[in-house]
This record gives sequence, C-alpha cells and structure tokens, in this order.
Amino acid sequence: MNTSSDAKKRIIEAAKVAVSELGVQKATLRAIAAKAGISIGTLYYYYPSKNDLLYDIMDSHTSESYHIAEAFKSGKIDEKVTEEGIIGFLTDKIKERIEGLDDNRILFYLFLEAIMGNEAIKTNIHKKYRLWLDSIETIVTEVFRVPRTKTSRATAIIINAAIDGFMLQRLLEIDEGDISTELDEVGRLLLRGNFDLYAERIKSGKGGVKGC
Repeated sequence: MNTSSDAKKRIIEAAKVAVSELGVQKATLRAIAAKAGISIGTLYYYYPSKNDLLYDIMDSHTSESYHIAEAFKSGKIDEKVTEEGIIGFLTDKIKERIEGLDDNRILFYLFLEAIMGNEAIKTNIHKKYRLWLDSIETIVTEVFRVPRTKTSRATAIIINAAIDGFMLQRLLEIDEGDISTELDEVGRLLLRGNFDLYAERIKSGKGGVKGC
C-alpha cells in the first residue's frame, strides 16, 4: 500500500465485498482483512473498530451531495447548463444512491446502532445529516437561483427524507419493482415537484426568511 489514502480505499472496497457476501453482522474485521490481503494488525492501524470502518464507508457513499454543492459554490458547474440538464444529472445521482444496496445496508446498520444507544455513532450521524441538509439546500437555491428561506430548508429535509425512505423500501424489497423501474420518474418528481412548490411559495411571499 503506497499511501494512507490508498490503504483505506483498498480496505473500504474489501469491506464492501465482505458485507455483500456475508452481511454486515458477519463481516468481521478479520474477514475484511483477508479480503484486502492484509494482516489484521495492519487493518487495526487504520481502523481501530468495525464501526469506524463502516462509518468511513457511509461517508464515502453519501458525500456526493456535498461535492455537488461545493461545485455550485465554486462556479465549477456552468451557469449555462439548463435546469432540466441539472435535474437529469441530480436524478442520476439519486438513482445511484438508492440502488447502492450494500452501502445502504451499512448506512441503516449504523442508524440502528445509533438508535440502540451508541452515542459516538449518533453524534457522527447528526453531524453528517446537517451536512447533507446544508448541501441539498445549496443545490436547491443554486439551481433555481432563489434565496435561502425556511422553505428551502424544508425542501431539503423533504428530499433527504424521501431518499432515505426509498432506500429502506429497496432494502426491504417491498417496492415490487416499482421504484427500481421508475427511478427516473421518481427522481424528477422528487426534485421538480419540490422545487416548483418552493418557487410558488417564494412568489406568494410565504417562503419566509430563514431564521424568522
């Protein structure tokens, strides 16, 4: 392994394979080390606990909205790109997030750990959720060139909650194929429907100023 970053990437990929083959509970650090072709001692050097490793996997899986928001803020996304073009791009990202079943198993495993009393994981997830919401709100306001308001925050909360719900349905296999076959439409309705409602509230003066 050449660098710490390369080592962690290799371990994360091995962990994803182990989780896919064995499930989250049975994917032990020893099994992950074997998949990565490293000693258990080397793995412990980078990840003292299994939850530390799983959190890193969750972080890598769920950071896309942050990177997109940063691209908007830094001007790396061309202003000439049409709304529909951007919505199509974001829809593809939502599809990738919902269909990442192994990554989502890890995400909901960590949610369960937090619910059952793991305060360290709960604190980290709280921080991550605030970052997700900030990023989604930035995307909302940048795409439609509207101010941050109570409604823009509410829109971000709705979109994030909907994505979580779709991920859970896919994991439980209760969608009967509807979500997997209609993800394009689901994504567009989720984005366009919420954005149009947001714009309508802004125009009517009901959006409010954030913090008011």
